[in-house]
Amino acid sequence: MQNYRLVLRICAVLLLTLFVVLSYYTHFAADDFFFIASQKTIGTLATVNMCYTTFSGRWVAYALTAGLLETASNAYFLPVFTLVIFLTSLYTCYLCVIRICFFASITISKSESLLNAVLFLGSFFFASFSIAETWFWYTAVCSYLISLLLFLLLLNELISPNNSFAGYFILLFAPIYIGGASESFAIVSCIILFLISLVSYFKFDLITSIRISFQIRKISIAIVLLLLSFGFTAMAPGNELRHSQLPHPGVAYSALIPFKALLKCAYLFLMGPFWKSLLFCIPWFFIGADVKNRTVVTGLQFLKKTGKAFLVFILFCFLMLVPASVILSETPPARALSQLSFLIGCSLSLWFLIAGMSLKISNKQLLRFKVIHACCLLTFLVYTLFSQTSTLKKYDTAYRQRMEILSQNELKTGIAGLKLDTLPSSGMLYSAELSQDSTFYTNRHLQKAMGIKYGIFSRSSPE
Repeated sequence: MQNYRLVLRICAVLLLTLFVVLSYYTHFAADDFFFIASQKTIGTLATVNMCYTTFSGRWVAYALTAGLLETASNAYFLPVFTLVIFLTSLYTCYLCVIRICFFASITISKSESLLNAVLFLGSFFFASFSIAETWFWYTAVCSYLISLLLFLLLLNELISPNNSFAGYFILLFAPIYIGGASESFAIVSCIILFLISLVSYFKFDLITSIRISFQIRKISIAIVLLLLSFGFTAMAPGNELRHSQLPHPGVAYSALIPFKALLKCAYLFLMGPFWKSLLFCIPWFFIGADVKNRTVVTGLQFLKKTGKAFLVFILFCFLMLVPASVILSETPPARALSQLSFLIGCSLSLWFLIAGMSLKISNKQLLRFKVIHACCLLTFLVYTLFSQTSTLKKYDTAYRQRMEILSQNELKTGIAGLKLDTLPSSGMLYSAELSQDSTFYTNRHLQKAMGIKYGIFSRSSPE
């Protein structure tokens, strides 16, 4: 067991090293350049107002996106921002691990909790439908990933018996941010908070009246702030213009879209992220197997026991897909699926934990499984770290060369257009590649951000 945990610690260090490498090499792309250009020319408030009135109502996300870009000229801004997001995600996962162990009556040290939190973060990270869009696209992170992290911190505050200044800040700030950053996340968050309030109410006799009245009060505050913020988002004039550009299918087809999205996401996950995320969930099985006084059942009994939980899991997956799929009239983009990725990673970890606590396996079999898992996880992380480092070095060099060329051509006029070399693969990062069409939005955003007076385009289309 000690040797296995040692390998897991090495894997945790490799995973954290991967996060640092990815953060160091990340760059702005696509819509990021729109906000950079707008920030330079009209400032933060005017940018927020322009987006609110002409595109969509995500006023809080736009304020953060544009506001932080006042320091974008600093070469370390984006790497530091990305690293802070990872550290916040790790802290959030640490809180989740503590809650899981508390409800499962598992006693582990803080160092073991931190190790499990790193693995938990790994399961969430690799469960992403697109790691690039979810974690490394600055504009998308401000709208979606930060909203998810704040919601998880809010949930932790709602079930925490302790009161603190930081807790009250999360209680007030998180609902406002979520409501003003992502319409689909706001709707799902409101539904979940409402369900929590119902559960808290009907379990009134199970806990003290003081605790439940305090919890209901906190939940009520969160729901009210979330609805007020979301209401302001929904009233934005820009929503109408954006909605007019989306497809408008008939009622019958619209009703089928969420089901189609559920099936498509299931297929995409099983064909891609599932196997990588699984590697980081399996250690929970061994944690469950080490629990003393556990109730052992047969395999069939275990499947029956978790069958209802699986149906609830499918229901929650469907719930998370409905708002975005109905609004967009199609399957949501990967960046809008971070809630689903977290739910899947968390559910898989819990399933393995319960399996370890419920199934009887001999020590010889456990040892064999640990050796196989340790070798697979270590090999995967070593390969991923080295391959990503090699790929990103090439991408970083080409990206910087491109930006240098654009800087040198900033003041030139009378040129028909500037043809740029195609960037190499960006690995796990979000690619800043351009189109062969100089009028394409990514090209136009970069052109304005760099102050170029003529069209820019790539020599070939991105793969």
